[in-house]
Amino acid sequence: MGKLAVFQERFRIAIHSGEISDVLSKGIEEGILPVAARMQVYQNNYEMTLAGLLGGVFPLTAAFVGEEFLRSAAKLFIKERPPKDPKLEQFGADFSSFLRGYPHAVDVIYVADLAALEWAVHELQHVKALDEGACPVETSVEGCTLNPNVRFIESDYPLLQLWMVGMGQLVPEAVHIESGGQNVAVILDGLEVKLSIIDEQELKAVHMLSTRLALTEEQQAGVMRTLAAKNIVITQ
Repeated sequence: MGKLAVFQERFRIAIHSGEISDVLSKGIEEGILPVAARMQVYQNNYEMTLAGLLGGVFPLTAAFVGEEFLRSAAKLFIKERPPKDPKLEQFGADFSSFLRGYPHAVDVIYVADLAALEWAVHELQHVKALDEGACPVETSVEGCTLNPNVRFIESDYPLLQLWMVGMGQLVPEAVHIESGGQNVAVILDGLEVKLSIIDEQELKAVHMLSTRLALTEEQQAGVMRTLAAKNIVITQ
């Protein structure tokens, strides 16, 4: 590795971790401000840029937990899971899994599922158009093809109702967390993203289809028609 490559790698590490190595310090010319202070400018811009990106992707999550909560969670997320690709279209894809282990989220137990739902909507609306490789491969069994433009969020909480509250379509008093779970299909239909609840029987059929297991006669006769009507599967 050449000297420039070493310097660039140390610079990247410093931006991510805040730790400035001797190699990096010696490679930066002295100025009015000390090296650490000048590096802090880059670190702040880096963090603010990524936090702003997350805030733009998860506005509904922020509405439920508050801007301060989201900023604190984003700061730790950025530190623990920095971008792996210079293209930032996929940054935030694992934010929901991060929230599942985030200690301060214990009082908002549904927030990880809500973030997963927001990401699914964001991915189909924006990322898919930029990166077709992010879409799952079509799976065909017995004439039924799982629509590659669908994402599924399984939740123990009334997820679609929470989404509707965030969108102003329901009043908060109408939703009770203990009322039970809702599995939501996020469907890209043309240029529009639609949300639809799928029951356990439909979800089971989707899992069987995605793993290429044979469908029962009942599933072929009834459930597949329902899923086709929702544009979750494509029948031939």
